[in-house]
Amino acid sequence: MTVVGETTIIPGVPGTTIRIFKVVLTAGGVAVITLKEGARDNSGGLRVATHGHVVLMFESDLPLALPEGQPLVLHLSAAIRLTGFVEYTQGKSMERRAAHAPATPC
Repeated sequence: MTVVGETTIIPGVPGTTIRIFKVVLTAGGVAVITLKEGARDNSGGLRVATHGHVVLMFESDLPLALPEGQPLVLHLSAAIRLTGFVEYTQGKSMERRAAHAPATPC
């Protein structure tokens, strides 16, 4: 992804909750990455350098849970190449899923 601003990574669905187990991101340039639940800032700004990595891991029995119906949104401060994935569940299912950020050229 190379979009400056906000991108919905996992859409919110009414009546379901997103539970995040792991976030792994690699930056192709200098930027500030912010993870949000809908419009609310969850992570604060995570500064990354060129080829920098961000790894957030939560205990499998205590994942980061977003409020019901809220999406996971990523805010990117600069147009850099960003790749990675999020391991999560949504709803009542405990099966882990992965949302991948597609690699796109700058």
